[in-house]
Amino acid sequence: MNLVDGHNLYFALDRVDEENFERGLERLVDDLRLKCRRGKTLLILDGSGGADPRGSERSLNEHLRLVYSGQISADSWIENWLSRQGRSGILLVTGDIKLFRKVSGRGLKREDPVKWYRTLKKREASSSPSSSSHPSDKPSSVGSVDDWLEYFGEKD
Repeated sequence: MNLVDGHNLYFALDRVDEENFERGLERLVDDLRLKCRRGKTLLILDGSGGADPRGSERSLNEHLRLVYSGQISADSWIENWLSRQGRSGILLVTGDIKLFRKVSGRGLKREDPVKWYRTLKKREASSSPSSSSHPSDKPSSVGSVDDWLEYFGEKD
């Protein structure tokens, strides 16, 4: 299980959109939705995401869940979650050493956000079909299931 300190990842990757912070963050979330294709990942962001001020969660795919911490900080949300779930088998993706020291315990590991993201990109590149067998254009929104399976390299 990966527990990702979302804003920490955003700033570590220097993905900041000076014009529109929220739009830049949305692009990162969309990017992760496409790249997280193994295991389980919780992406934790500060704030409400424009929804319930107490926080909210939603699944972005079978491997990635987006959590808005609401009125508490993402760091506090992470602390609370770890105190309930335990730390064994958890990879905390953050460059915030202070947070890691605060929550560290038996079984909890930390990964630098830039390194973690590079690993996702490498995994994505190695698992995607070669460009010669990949259609150059996306199927239309009314494309058949077979068209979309072929586009994503899932069709046998």
